Amino acid sequence: MTVVVNMIRDDTSGDVTGRNEDGSGRHDDTVGAIAMTIVSMMLCIDVACLQHKHMGRKHDSQPVSGAEKSKVVVMTAEPMKPRLLAAAVRGHHSGAVASFAGATRETFVVDRWSTFVINLAGPLGEARRLHAIRELAKVGLHGRYQFWPAVSAYDDASLAKELGKKHCPCDPQSALALSHRRIYEAIIAERWPCATIFEDDVSLARNFSRRLEAVSNSLPAFDTLQLGYCKRGKKVSTGPDDQMSLPTLKYGWPGACLHAAIISFQGAALLAEVNTPLRTHADGAMDPKHWPNQTRAFLDRKPGSVPGSYWYTEPILAWQGADTLAGGA
Repeated sequence: MTVVVNMIRDDTSGDVTGRNEDGSGRHDDTVGAIAMTIVSMMLCIDVACLQHKHMGRKHDSQPVSGAEKSKVVVMTAEPMKPRLLAAAVRGHHSGAVASFAGATRETFVVDRWSTFVINLAGPLGEARRLHAIRELAKVGLHGRYQFWPAVSAYDDASLAKELGKKHCPCDPQSALALSHRRIYEAIIAERWPCATIFEDDVSLARNFSRRLEAVSNSLPAFDTLQLGYCKRGKKVSTGPDDQMSLPTLKYGWPGACLHAAIISFQGAALLAEVNTPLRTHADGAMDPKHWPNQTRAFLDRKPGSVPGSYWYTEPILAWQGADTLAGGA
């Protein structure tokens, strides 16, 4: 099994190394290789992501050209073990291509890094955009993500149509739900194994990347992994006291909010299906009371049951630290 990882460059600076999580300087080669791929590549290490080996677009297994530097190419015969993936990432960064027995000539291409920040384009979203840039830079992810254009609650015609209105302004949470759903649709259309989605008010814990990497080996097949959530329906605007210990991966649905989550292919298929047309907010799509009867029809839907492979981190690794900034989607 072989993994080939190609670094992408920051759209403006061309930087490919990032900065340390405390913002003090640059990573060395090995640490930089890990940090820049933690949120985007490690998401695809488990069975839930890599079991979809026939869903990717097939390409001949040829050397990667300069034009391919914005892509991740994965050759796989069977789900890759987490430690092998980490070794492959490090090996390629040092100039080698890690190779494992059983690799096939099927390759699967993820265009750029499947990490997105939902943000309103233009001046209206500028304050939150700058906040998100700072937050992701401090955990070593500078330039390793894309801003996803948020649906505007003010004037989006497609949103108005889905809500049965002649025109907007519309409910901002419905606009945000449509933004999320469009990413789910992109995951399905592009056949990405999984993607990380941040909302632009997100704040990230200290050592976010390293802590998430450390526990990722234990992540089983999943629909969603919430890195932050609203406890008892209340938004969390400040980080937990404990920002040093390794989080525990827990099964269940800890609460509302999807300001920081990892969504697998099958999770995207579920959440897109149940919220087309729009029925509820982005986090409400996880609640089976909003589902059509035919969706996962034989799962227990009693109150308190978990109708999917929902996982979360404890303590939280992300919270809505910039929720009061103007320009929310």
